[in-house]
Amino acid sequence: MAFELTFLGSSGGPIEGSNCCILIKPSHISYQDIVERNLQNEVLCVDAGAGLAKLSEVIFNETHDLPSCNLLNLYNDSLSVDEYFKTSTSKPFAVFKGKSPFSAAVDVFKNIKSYLISHPHLDHIYALVLNSPNFTEANPKEVYGSCDTVHALNSHIFNGIIWPNMQEFEIVNLNTVGFESPFDVSSYSVKMFKLSHGKLQRGHRNSSISINENFKGIYQESKSVTYVSSAFLISYKTINSRVLVFGDFESDHISNQNFNEVIWKEIVPMVLDKSLSAIVLECSNCNCVETSLYGHLNPIHLMRELYKLNGFCVNASGTENPLKDMHVIINHVKETDGTFDPRATILRNLEKLNLDYNLGINFSIALSGVSIIV
Repeated sequence: MAFELTFLGSSGGPIEGSNCCILIKPSHISYQDIVERNLQNEVLCVDAGAGLAKLSEVIFNETHDLPSCNLLNLYNDSLSVDEYFKTSTSKPFAVFKGKSPFSAAVDVFKNIKSYLISHPHLDHIYALVLNSPNFTEANPKEVYGSCDTVHALNSHIFNGIIWPNMQEFEIVNLNTVGFESPFDVSSYSVKMFKLSHGKLQRGHRNSSISINENFKGIYQESKSVTYVSSAFLISYKTINSRVLVFGDFESDHISNQNFNEVIWKEIVPMVLDKSLSAIVLECSNCNCVETSLYGHLNPIHLMRELYKLNGFCVNASGTENPLKDMHVIINHVKETDGTFDPRATILRNLEKLNLDYNLGINFSIALSGVSIIV
């Protein structure tokens, strides 16, 4: 079975309204069927940095045969959409031609029951919060995340001060799930893994994220602790097909943890039997940024991680080039105020390293508003 992934948002900031959000569904089920038959278990939303506004824009563009990604308008040297992808692209929302784009977007989101949130940074929860007044008791949203994520949403977002407590209205349910313990979400089975998104440094800006001395949240006890993010290994229950989606994270080499290694070892059999359809992960900066990554990856660090995965696969099978033709989609690229498109630069960096390491990976760069089949 193939998955259809819609990147409602793929930017790592600092722009707003186009941040990380992926809609995932089986490619053989259309959004028209989902809306007309109220198939609320077929679409997963992974992170929520974009939502109704962006989907309305996508629907308008697809139903009017307009360019699908406005991020490419930010730079004069951007490539064409097709040049960023080694996968097939699709236009799943063109079926709503003749409908109001906003009305069609609302209909789609009514049939999205479940959200997976990798971590509670604003660029990953923005639309979950702003769109929540459109949720109803008849259509509550189930939000799944780690203890840290749910704690932050409860204490610092849906607290009646920053935003109304939507749980009291029974339209948002926050569900804590454990790492490496499979759980069922709609028509999917999900396994969540721990990631390091840098260190929380008390009182000064250092490697990642500084926190105020008066902060009374979950991270109060330590002066320097890992900021926890998550990756999701997602499988459709009835089919042996999976996609692995990472939140923001850094290399094990930088974090001095083995969080990524745990994931690579988990997916070795899936890489070897080709049941892993794609890996979606971040590469926030090009190779020119080596310091001040603040819990993110650049191409050198990313390829170091993928080379580690390659080694585990070789050791398990003796196969040469076990990652050949595997789809890796790059997400969360940060915009720059230079003259060059950072996505094109990162793609060139990765393609060179891909040749140097002789991995044969198919790299694509996610673009906000573009859907792909994997």
